[in-house]
Amino acid sequence: MQFEIRPARQSDSASLIALTKQTPMEGNISIRIDRDPDFFALSKARGETEVFVAVNKADKLIVGCFSYSPQVFYSFGRPLTVYYLADLKIHPGYSKSRVAYVLVKHVQTHLRSIGGNLLFFTAVNDNYAVMSFFMGKAEYRVLTNLQTLKIYELF
Repeated sequence: MQFEIRPARQSDSASLIALTKQTPMEGNISIRIDRDPDFFALSKARGETEVFVAVNKADKLIVGCFSYSPQVFYSFGRPLTVYYLADLKIHPGYSKSRVAYVLVKHVQTHLRSIGGNLLFFTAVNDNYAVMSFFMGKAEYRVLTNLQTLKIYELF
């Protein structure tokens, strides 16, 4: 399969909502953040956000997405831009392909080109797909677990 990586457009919202419905965060409990009716609304709440999509060239199906949002933190009183990574979703039919690796690599290259070298993301501890990706074959060994939050109830 040939695919391309490109910035997402507002017109991709329905396809990204469909992808979100197919890709819950699986673990001991399964979580899916409903993005209907506008996939980009949550991203806009984070502030400036860039979303990239992987598109199957043959049928124009969006088979993956990944986003980042710059956030300003302060270190010893000085502002520091840190990039929050989110929305890594890969269509179940493409989970064994190179889509995730190429998509993440594309975002990583893009962030490096704009000076983004301090990144963070959150993941459900038992989210096997994302944890095995980042700690497995992709070998992103520069990741460090900073905090584990235990949530016993969700309302």
